Amino acid sequence: MEWLKRIPNGVWGVAILALVGAAFWPGREEAPPLVAEQAQQASAASDNRIMVHVSGEVVCPGLYQMPPNSRAQDAIAMAGGFLPSADASRVNMAKRLKDGMQVRVPAAKSAKAKATAERAEAAAAERPAATGSPERAAGGQLVSINQADEAALCSLPGVGPATARRIIAYRTERGPFGKVDDLLKVPGIGPAKLAAIRPRVTLE
Repeated sequence: MEWLKRIPNGVWGVAILALVGAAFWPGREEAPPLVAEQAQQASAASDNRIMVHVSGEVVCPGLYQMPPNSRAQDAIAMAGGFLPSADASRVNMAKRLKDGMQVRVPAAKSAKAKATAERAEAAAAERPAATGSPERAAGGQLVSINQADEAALCSLPGVGPATARRIIAYRTERGPFGKVDDLLKVPGIGPAKLAAIRPRVTLE
């Protein structure tokens, strides 16, 4: 065994490091299969994604690809969230989604009523005033935009309840109208509507 004593200490150190490296090397070979398994799982999850149609009172209606087991609130969030006109209380936010499903967000009743009133006023502006209105029945009496109530203002051509309330609110907040043209400062009254109203109104 004398030859063992003649081997330099540095050689022994290299040999020991080689043995330690060989002992740990098999464990390193396990990493690639684990990475491959994770990639397969991610691919499978992507294949399971569902397509959902979000419509109604949301910021960005449209088709959205969602992860499996998503809820209605996830789809609405992906569509940008509710608009101010949305009736969120009528949406089941916890509803589990399925492929091909539609998530519809309805408008609040107040928003629908406002839209209906605006359409009615627009239609009234396009037709002449009814010949049987209270003011015409009284012999074509003029309507005072500074004193008339809502019912009397509604007898004017193209003026509905919403516009009549705006006229009353304007004169209540800012004082009496100084001239008929001041009606243009009331929201909902433009030049065409003013032209139809002008022959029928007075400041007194």
